[in-house]
Amino acid sequence: MSGKKATGDSSIGVAGATTRLQKLEEVIFSTGFGEVDGVYFDLRHELLPLDEWECPHFAYSVENTLADETLPLLWFPWFDELAVDDNDISPNRRRKRGCPIRKFGEKSPDLIIRNGDKLKAYQVITATVCDSFEHLHDREFRVSSIIVEHANGEYEPRPYDIWYYGKRSMLPPKYSSDLGSRIFDRICDHFKISSIQDAESVVEGMSNAHFALLLARDLQVELANETGAHNYDAVNNAALMGYFWAKAEAEFNIKPSARANLEARNSSRQGGKKSGDRRRENARDGWMQVAARMAKDLRNENPHISQEDLAFEIKAVWKDPRTKAPGASRLKQYIGDLEKSNLLDKRRSKPNEVRRRQLG
Repeated sequence: MSGKKATGDSSIGVAGATTRLQKLEEVIFSTGFGEVDGVYFDLRHELLPLDEWECPHFAYSVENTLADETLPLLWFPWFDELAVDDNDISPNRRRKRGCPIRKFGEKSPDLIIRNGDKLKAYQVITATVCDSFEHLHDREFRVSSIIVEHANGEYEPRPYDIWYYGKRSMLPPKYSSDLGSRIFDRICDHFKISSIQDAESVVEGMSNAHFALLLARDLQVELANETGAHNYDAVNNAALMGYFWAKAEAEFNIKPSARANLEARNSSRQGGKKSGDRRRENARDGWMQVAARMAKDLRNENPHISQEDLAFEIKAVWKDPRTKAPGASRLKQYIGDLEKSNLLDKRRSKPNEVRRRQLG
């Protein structure tokens, strides 16, 4: 927080701003509730654990509010210290009038927050921006709706939305640049270690994740040196770390899903085979027995009937109440199987068919 009070000892103004900044950091990053310069915050919600989600620049300054277009234009009492625009009005005239110029660039505030007001989170929704294979903090953000209760007990008629981003996200708001530490944190989360320098305690084969851990350890040491940020080895290790960790996260998220799909497919094939076996067994115990008896009776009555005519005849006169007759083509196929197995007398040729064959 920068800037000085318009009147009085400047050292007092700086000290006050420092204390306020500390209180804001405690509310935004640690507790989620508290009082800052007479304004009360309760931003707690079960969907917003502060070790996972953050809205880093909410309520800090005019500049930070403008840096994130998702933030509502709420004017807090401490913004007055910085609301001096020499193009509009001189500081002396502003002090005489006792009224700051409350502007977010060219925009007026959505709401002016005053001493005694209370800001409370009452509803949080989760928004998904990419598929489930991505890290949770890359695929989701949270939107907290804030209600404002004024000192007189009246409520603002509309809520104000504040967007929270995952602390491990690699797609953070544009004002965040600490991407390296986010990868460090993801690696620590995976290996359940508190620091990258605990890499030696990890016992694992040479996986992509382990390669990334070892590179991160070396990179952190190099960056700690004064010239580390300009060192080619540091840049090289940073690129390799990102590459191996990207491959590792793909393995964490995609391979289990692919393996589950493969197991489901194999299970489906086995289930289909078992289902087919059951259908064949039911057919042998059901319609096949009925069809075999009918085929024998009808073939005995008319030994010259063809397989096709026999199948249509069986289907036409089917009367067994316990089973349903299959289609004529399936019956014809079954009749052929019975004849091949010598379980059904084959069709006898008619006399004129025999004579034609002899003459031909």
